[in-house]
Amino acid sequence: RFRDIAYLFFVVIIMVIGFMIMFRSKIGGQTMVTLGNTIPDIIISLVMITFSFAIAGIIIDIGGILVSLLYSIFEGRGVAISNIGQFYEMFAGGIGDQFLDVAEENFTNSLQTIISSPIRGLVELFTAGAEATFVGLIGTILMILGSGIVLVGAIKLLITLYKAYFELILNVVIGPVRILIGTIPGNGAMRINWVTGIMRNVLVFPIAYFIVNVPIYLAEAGNVVLSLPEKLTGAGLADTGAGLDLSLQGGYLGILITFVLRVFVLFYACQAPKFAEAIIPVKETNK
Repeated sequence: RFRDIAYLFFVVIIMVIGFMIMFRSKIGGQTMVTLGNTIPDIIISLVMITFSFAIAGIIIDIGGILVSLLYSIFEGRGVAISNIGQFYEMFAGGIGDQFLDVAEENFTNSLQTIISSPIRGLVELFTAGAEATFVGLIGTILMILGSGIVLVGAIKLLITLYKAYFELILNVVIGPVRILIGTIPGNGAMRINWVTGIMRNVLVFPIAYFIVNVPIYLAEAGNVVLSLPEKLTGAGLADTGAGLDLSLQGGYLGILITFVLRVFVLFYACQAPKFAEAIIPVKETNK
């Protein structure tokens, strides 16, 4: 319907362009409006209005290809960013269980030590039992706190994604009218901004998908150790000592680091629209 409205008002636009040619109007105070530089704009606008829905569909399909490509790069470890339950499963759901698993492993090792060294084994067993109780309490607290943090981050990210989605729908619906206005001499940037606006809104999803899934891929890829670059920090030089290495695998510290990293990127993914705008900037000058 908006396409039909744009077709209808094309008559008005052509009349406006005709008067601009008659009165020798200028674009930007320099370029004069002539039949030669307006006919191509009219043809381009008519083609874009006719295929505006198809153009948006192609851009969305390209975004889907990017997500599929990222999924392949992550070797099938990527998870969807579609609902709060999915985010909870990725980030907060298992932190308490992971802590208890480590404590249970230490407890089991203590039982095995009793066979070879009874006294040492009993001491380790008592220590492991106290540790399991303490760790279980800490794990439960962390799970509650983590769930709250993840819930806030998930809601914020979903709002970002739905905002991009509704802007995409709005751009598709009113696209013919924006293209129509871009036909007026001096407003050519509106056509370009309509296309780039759809591209930015679509690009938000692959960017957010990539940011969210990076720590999941790293945590499952093997023995990943995060350390600051020695050349930039001076670590390893004479009398400075080595830098701090943070492993994403094994032990309570590894679980905490992995969890903090995942929550950090969850909030960081909310900046996806800014990244998309930096990649595809808005055209401000009218030419």
